[in-house]
Amino acid sequence: MKKISLKKVKKKMLMFFFVLCAIVLLTFLTIVFFRIHNSLESKIDTDLGTQENIYVTIGGIEQYLQIRGEDRNNPVILWLHGGPGFPLTYLTCYYQTALEKDYTIVCWEQRGCGRTFYRNKGDNNLAIEQLLADTDEIIDYLRGRFGKDKIIIMGQSWGTVLGMEYINVHPEKVATYIGVGQVTNFSHGKIYAAENAAQIASENGNKEEVEFLERCIEQLSETEDIKKLDVKSLEEMIIKSIKYLKCDGEMSGTKQIFTAITSPEMSWNDAKWFLFASDTQNIIAPWPALGNGFKCGCEKAYVTA
Repeated sequence: MKKISLKKVKKKMLMFFFVLCAIVLLTFLTIVFFRIHNSLESKIDTDLGTQENIYVTIGGIEQYLQIRGEDRNNPVILWLHGGPGFPLTYLTCYYQTALEKDYTIVCWEQRGCGRTFYRNKGDNNLAIEQLLADTDEIIDYLRGRFGKDKIIIMGQSWGTVLGMEYINVHPEKVATYIGVGQVTNFSHGKIYAAENAAQIASENGNKEEVEFLERCIEQLSETEDIKKLDVKSLEEMIIKSIKYLKCDGEMSGTKQIFTAITSPEMSWNDAKWFLFASDTQNIIAPWPALGNGFKCGCEKAYVTA
């Protein structure tokens, strides 16, 4: 009887192993199929088109640029990603292909993050002055390469801070500025979002989460210096706020993961950055270099722009 039972166990384990292998293989083949499909769909093959993944020496280090567009004579957009430390270059085939008909779009992975980070692991100079100098060098590079007097800047979240600071210094090099998720006041923005989330949580009868958000709001309101900020508390407040503030049509977490791993632009370094190297502490670390940026954000830029 024992021998029969042992044989049954071995047989079930073997079946489980084969099923697991089949699932892994099917998943792998599905990812490969969609990566190839998306690569063919997003390929730029026009005579004047540009499709490049390059490293350019900027600020003494090699920095990563993705350049895409169907006509190199079109206006040039420099995309300044959020974070700091949150590049979305690997998703460009999902959200920007329609723009590539009329613009040449340059996605730059800034110093200290993503592919630029892995190319220059010893560099930790994230001062705002250095990032502004990098931005200026990249804009000069693009102006020279594409024969443009001025470049369009499109900033997202943290990129709006960097973009607004830059146009205060070099307005003569910027044709247009576009802010996506424009930052005007870091702490007030997070508090406002949490207050709205707490109101929705209250309407849903989630008393514990209301009390949690209210504690986080009080703590952030009393924090005058970002160096004294409780990063873990801020991160938990943001995550809890997002739970209640999702927009209609927003991608689910599962779809975001699937879109990322099936993107032809996704590399192992991208995966490493988001899984192991990128965290909230890294994202807010450069803010002290903005002086009063924690409380004032881009208000200075709005006054002078």
